[in-house]
Amino acid sequence: MRYLLIINPEAQLGIPKRKQDALIKMAHSVLGKGEVFIVGKDRKEALQDINFDTVIFCGGDGTLHHGIQWLPLTNVKIGLVPLGSGVDFATALKIPKRNKEAFEIIHQGKTKQVDLGRINGRLFANTVSFGFDAFINLLQHGKIRPKMKKIKKLLIPVDAKWCYVLALLYYFLPWVKFTPIRLQISTESIETSGIIHLLAITNSFRYGGGFRINPYAKPDDGVLDACLVSPLGKHSILAKLYSTRRGTHIYDKRVQTFCFERMTIQSETPITPQADGEILQPDTYFRIEVLKGALKIFAP
Repeated sequence: MRYLLIINPEAQLGIPKRKQDALIKMAHSVLGKGEVFIVGKDRKEALQDINFDTVIFCGGDGTLHHGIQWLPLTNVKIGLVPLGSGVDFATALKIPKRNKEAFEIIHQGKTKQVDLGRINGRLFANTVSFGFDAFINLLQHGKIRPKMKKIKKLLIPVDAKWCYVLALLYYFLPWVKFTPIRLQISTESIETSGIIHLLAITNSFRYGGGFRINPYAKPDDGVLDACLVSPLGKHSILAKLYSTRRGTHIYDKRVQTFCFERMTIQSETPITPQADGEILQPDTYFRIEVLKGALKIFAP
């Protein structure tokens, strides 16, 4: 197997050098020798003309998100070693969180053809969303994650998955405000417009570190799943968080779920969505579509 091992040193609030070395050693032990690329640390700026059978990402959904933008997806198999904040996509594919077990899944060679999404020409693996959860993502990037990184540098063990939870708790401070957004949404089967609390589009059944936002979504069914929520008050959100962890929120009359292959979204003012936990450029028009079976990934 000719493989490229890509390690994101910013995953999990920062992967120390000793952990990076351990990952490289483990990969060489299970898979044999391969080339290593430390994202952001290596002098290579891009790998546009890669010539590898397999590319392995050590990181989270955001690491994969950036990788699929430049990979020749038709010519390469993808391996995942989950290390990020949410690792929702890898978890949905039943890829083990133990590093050695994840490498062994790759060594076994069994692959699965899964879908990808595309928003305004940019690919995403697991999710794109608008409204409240994009707002929470902005909070965790701007307010929570920098503080958590400082705490970790003090050698205090902290888990990156708490970034989302703490951002949610931060929202409940009295001076933090969120304003629902007005959207016009069109798919091949649905036309709707109005003020919404959130629109969460996913390729798998979970996002945000374990929320089952679209509990029946599958990454290989040829469609994307959407959850549309009407405006909620702060106290309603708190109750809704619990039901969303279980996937029972879909029975609320304020929640609408549906599948689609293509969607357009328009708004009067620019809005800022998130994709795989990464902040996208604000815009007033978005075109979203599914790319069926676009990614070949190692999975049990």
